[in-house]
Amino acid sequence: DSFLSLPPCFFVQSFYPFVQIGPCFGRKIKKIMALQPYSLYAIINVGKNSCRLSGGGFSQETIQKGMIALKNLPDHLLQRYLLLLVGLTIMAFGVAFSIKASLGTSPISSVPYVVSLFTPFTVGTATIVMHCVFIVLQILILRKRYQLIQLMQLPVAIFFGYLTDFGVWAVQGIECTTYWQQWIACLIGISLVAAGVSCEVKANVVVLAGEGVVLAICKVLPVKFGHMKVGFDVTLVVIACILSLVFTGHLQGVREGTVAAALLVGTIAKQFNKLPVFCFDQKGENT
Repeated sequence: DSFLSLPPCFFVQSFYPFVQIGPCFGRKIKKIMALQPYSLYAIINVGKNSCRLSGGGFSQETIQKGMIALKNLPDHLLQRYLLLLVGLTIMAFGVAFSIKASLGTSPISSVPYVVSLFTPFTVGTATIVMHCVFIVLQILILRKRYQLIQLMQLPVAIFFGYLTDFGVWAVQGIECTTYWQQWIACLIGISLVAAGVSCEVKANVVVLAGEGVVLAICKVLPVKFGHMKVGFDVTLVVIACILSLVFTGHLQGVREGTVAAALLVGTIAKQFNKLPVFCFDQKGENT
């Protein structure tokens, strides 16, 4: 058996080759769920001053690889949070370019943008409020099954909201007076959002509140994540359309650019995932 000094308030998820840790608030975590296709299952017994790793039928070599990954936890975790911050920054500027194009924002940003048109809220502030609502919805849906670690979605939402406002301010001097210029800005925004999503997925440390709601629903209902995500995005667009028509008198924030974002962001993000800068090797390090 191998032992590793680890604070008792931490649990380990998917220890090799990808690692994710977070506070478990005094609870003992027994079964670790694999987050990647070729991750290993393990049993982590969190003691008072140490963490015991058992492989459950794995070879000694495999267990040793897992221990090496555990010893590199601080560096790997820092890299992943930095990648998340980079992804959020890129995504925020993508939203800003979409707003600048005036051809409609992505589905997840459509409601905050429309709300900013008839309230004192900025797009960023409305985004923060919407994410807070999503967090509350997750708690109501999951109840006792809700994991407190998911409250990390709140600081991420605040950071992303303020970054969005900064991005909107930064691109305000860009001219988009013709339709083709609007489309260029729209495509830049879509590409940036896709790159940001790719970074977020590769970072694999915090699920954003919007995705968290979809995952929560999938836990209580027999529905696939992909189908639920499409339904969730459609619901947001419908809400944005209703709010826009009721409070501004005409349709705003939802146009052809919204459809383009819904169709292209996922496809472009998959292409970004193939780039070396967005990949991690089997030791959990950037390649």
